[in-house]
Amino acid sequence: MTTSVEWLLTLATSWALFGLIWTIQLVHYPSFRYVPDFTDFHGHHTGSITLIVGAA
Repeated sequence: MTTSVEWLLTLATSWALFGLIWTIQLVHYPSFRYVPDFTDFHGHHTGSITLIVGAA
């Protein structure tokens, strides 16, 4: 019984971290080129994160 619960917790944690890693890769890292100008940064970040969050 404990092995099944541990396995499910490991699986759930792995999927959560997988999603976090891809959010960083697809949204935050590309946004860094707009950092000096907050307006451009915010526009890029908002548009990019909407594609990910809106799909969920």
